[in-house]
Order: sequence, then structure tokens, then C-alpha cells
Amino acid sequence: MKIKKWFVLSFCLLVAVLFGFRDFLEGFEAEYALYRNPALSPDESQVAFECRDINVGMEGEDRPEKESDIFLVDIKGENLRQLTFYSEGITLSPDKSQVLLQTYYGLYLLDLNKKTPPRQVFNRFPELALDGRYGSVEQLSWSPSGRKFFFDRAIGLDWERKYSILDAKTLEERLFDPDLGNFWAGIQWIDDNTIIFERNNEILIYNYVTRQGDLLASGLPNAPCTNPIPSPDMQRFLYRYTDQYKVRLGSRMKIVVCQVNDLPDWASDELTKQLWSGKENILKKTDYLLLDGSISQVKVSWFRDSQRLLIKGQKELWIYNLSDSSYTPVFLDSIPITEAVLTPDQGKIFFLSYFWGDRDGDGRLSRYEKISDLKVYNLRSKKCRIILNHSDPAAQLSLSPDGKFLAFVKSDNIWVLNTETEDVFQLTSDGGINPQWLANSKALLFTEKGSLVRVDLKDKKYTYLTLGRGVEPNWLNNGEIILKSGGKFWKISLDRFEVKEIETYPDKPRMTKGKKYEVYIEDVELEPMYKNISAIKAKNVNTSEYWTIKQPWCNFPWELKK
Repeated sequence: MKIKKWFVLSFCLLVAVLFGFRDFLEGFEAEYALYRNPALSPDESQVAFECRDINVGMEGEDRPEKESDIFLVDIKGENLRQLTFYSEGITLSPDKSQVLLQTYYGLYLLDLNKKTPPRQVFNRFPELALDGRYGSVEQLSWSPSGRKFFFDRAIGLDWERKYSILDAKTLEERLFDPDLGNFWAGIQWIDDNTIIFERNNEILIYNYVTRQGDLLASGLPNAPCTNPIPSPDMQRFLYRYTDQYKVRLGSRMKIVVCQVNDLPDWASDELTKQLWSGKENILKKTDYLLLDGSISQVKVSWFRDSQRLLIKGQKELWIYNLSDSSYTPVFLDSIPITEAVLTPDQGKIFFLSYFWGDRDGDGRLSRYEKISDLKVYNLRSKKCRIILNHSDPAAQLSLSPDGKFLAFVKSDNIWVLNTETEDVFQLTSDGGINPQWLANSKALLFTEKGSLVRVDLKDKKYTYLTLGRGVEPNWLNNGEIILKSGGKFWKISLDRFEVKEIETYPDKPRMTKGKKYEVYIEDVELEPMYKNISAIKAKNVNTSEYWTIKQPWCNFPWELKK
């Protein structure tokens, strides 16, 4: 009887452990890809297909996208190419001639002066990644000349970081030595051979050619130094330490620029009264500027002369002069300031203020109704003017290189302000985010539903450089590919890599079986997920030979059923 009871208790304990382990696994999410709609090219040498990436837990709750990434591969499974690039971020080179595209699968480099496909820098997609997770790109930064760029990513189950510098012309990669320590952040370039970065609680400068470095600032494990920003002349370094911003001058000298404290209301009111009692006052006899709020609300940036700093507080703007350690009050607002940019001639400051109010006009105030004002402060006349009053929320201020135009996002579209006349006009009407100016200040890049688009300022002409995602890829007889994306029809010329919108989708059946080959999708059962992933298979019609064109893709350490 005791043995039977012991057996029942052991069985119940085993079941509990198994269910606990299952619940533990459900806390993780796996990534995998579903392939759909393979299409043979007219000469049967290539296959275009959809790849839909899905994150899924053990409970099987997937989140499929309506549109997929489109890829192209040789019939023998070689030379995998991506045709659509859903951009999660764009980073322009300093000379504005090249752009790095971050996608879900990796990183691509596009030359804006050539009609060539984006070059693959890093891709985590082609192989089955059962030995651990491969993370996407975390940091990107160009060297001052634009000849090199830095990026890093996480690999393996322990998410070990891999730091790389690549030659933008040859894509030759150089890895950093592991003795520099793990996890860097805040990567900035001093010249083509020297970088400044955060490591642990320190900020270091390092020449990766000579392998010589210097410690710029050191904090504590619970109080690290972060956000290194070199001055335009590369002679000074601004950085953040806990609730302070500091500047390093020369070899060792450090100056506290400002300190931020979340003061009680009475203390905040008294501080504001003291600092802003006379707007012509310039503070000279003080160790640092004390600001109310949180450090996340404060932003400090360099003037082009490398002698002054623009300080954006919670509701105020200040200028700090390094030569005499003086603070000049610029503007005090009644509502929080979110962004502030300085024109290249250092004559105007454009900034955004936001608040919550009656945006929908129903007579009720709601914290969900965000409203913004776009304002300009003239440093010469010392006057402030409201350009957009109580408008839809605006963000992502971007000044053109010549300083004549300011682009920003409002109502999910790109708007442009003439900084001389202060006139505003809407540039895009189908959406757009992340505006970035090209070198001539006459055109800018932006992303629209993941597509990379160039728009000319004068005639508002759109040029699609890449497409975000699509469905139903097919081939024309001349070897061009057609697909649907964003409710429109598109044609991609592979030789010169041109993306053009077409009026109608040609009524042409997708070919999956030709005179030589047949292509099809085969589902592969996945364990322990109890889901199916897919592979693309091919068959020689004459010899009945089978092979795999595209292996399954997933990103977790469990095995597949055989």
C-alpha cells in the first residue's frame, strides 16, 4: 500500500516538473521563417519566394505579417539575394553618398550614386541557426571620411557581442580584440583609426591600428560614465555621469556643466525665480547649473565653434560658454521642451514643446491627446515665435546641411520649414518617418512602410530606392520581377536594380513547373514547438532528382524532427 502511494506521489511530482518545464520554455520565444509562393524564372535558373518571419512561443500564438520579405535564389540553392528590404533604420555616411539599411535579417549597404542592389554586410538568415540565437545589429556609426563603419551584434546562447569595423568599399571586416572587454556602447569616431566608446563604467579612446588607448572618464558600477560626445574639433569630450553632464578639457581637467535634481515644487519654483528673475543676467560665479527634473529630460549638444554648449532642460534653454564658464539664459517655457536644434549659423534655435489637451475638440481634456508647438528663438533679436500652435504631435527635427530647411514628422508625414521665411509646407502625403537630408539640401531620404524613398524638395518627386515588403512575386519574360506591396504594383529590374510602380499587376500565371525543373514548398515538423516550418524543394522533371533549394530557417537551440 505504501509502495502504491509512493508511486502515485512520484508520478504526480514528475507531471508537475514536466509542466513546470513546459511553462519555463513557454517564457521563451523562437523565431522561424515560413516560405510561400515560389516562382520559377522564365529560363528556370532562379526562384523568387516569400519569406515571412514569425516569432512564436510554445503556445503557438504567432503574429504573421500581411506582407513578406521577398528573396531570390539560384535553382541549386546558391547566391541568395534579398529583393525587398524592410528598413528598421537608416544611417547616412558623412558625405551623404551611402546609406546603411538595418533589416530584420541583417545589414545592407546602398550606394546612392549607383543603380546597384544593396550589398549584404551581415545576414543571419541563410543558414539554420540551431546552435544559438543570432541577434540583429545593435549599433552603427560611420568614420568621419565615410570610408569605414562600425557595427556590432550578439551571437550565441550567451549573447556574446561581436564588434566589427568594415571597409565601405571592399567590405573587408576587422574584428576587435577580445581583451578590450565585453559590451561597448556609445560608439563615436575621432578619425578613421580612432574611436571613443563606453565600456562597463568607463569611457575610453582607442586607436585600433596602434592598439593604444586612453581612459577619458571612469565611474562606478552603480554610477557609470555614459553618452560620450566629442566636440566638432575633436579636442573636448562631453559625457554624462549619473545626474551630471561633464566636459573633459585637455589631458585630465574635467568641468561639471550641469546637474539635474528632481526638486519638490516649492524648491523648483524658488530656483526658477532666482535663475530667471532677470533674463539679461549671465551666471558666472557658479560651479555648475542646477536644473530641475530628471536627467532623461536634459540634452546637451555642441555649437560648431566647440566653445559653447546648448543645454535643453525640462522647460528651459541655456548656453554655456567654456571660455569664461558663463551661463546665458535663452528661453523659459511653461510646458516641457522635447527637442531643440541649432542652425549652422548659430543664429536660431528651433524647438518642440508638447502637452496634453483638447485635441479632438470635444471639450474634455485627456492625457491621451498629445499636442505640440513648434517654436523658434532668434539668438540675435532675443525673440521667440510660435510657428505651429497646438498642432498634431511633431518630432524628429532634421536640419538640412545648409541650414535653410528643417524637416520633421507630423501626422505620420514629412513636413518642411523654411528657416529663413519660417513658412511650413507638407512634403509627403502617403506617410513617412526618419527624414535625413542629402548633401545638396535639395532632397532627403525617408522611410515609408519600411521602403527607402528619396524625395526632391522642389517638385516633390518620389524615387523608391528599395521596397519594404511584398507578396506574390512573379517574373516577366524579360527577367524582371513583379510583386504587390503596400496596395500597389511594382516592377524590379535586377540588372540595374530599379524599382518602379506600375499601374496593373500583369495577368501572368506564376510558374512552379517548367520544362526542366519543378519547385514546391515542403513543411517540416518542429519539436517541441508542435509547429511547422518550411523548406523549398526542387525536382528535375526528367531525372526525378530531388534537392533542397532553401533550408528551413529558425533561431533557437532545439532540434528538428527527422
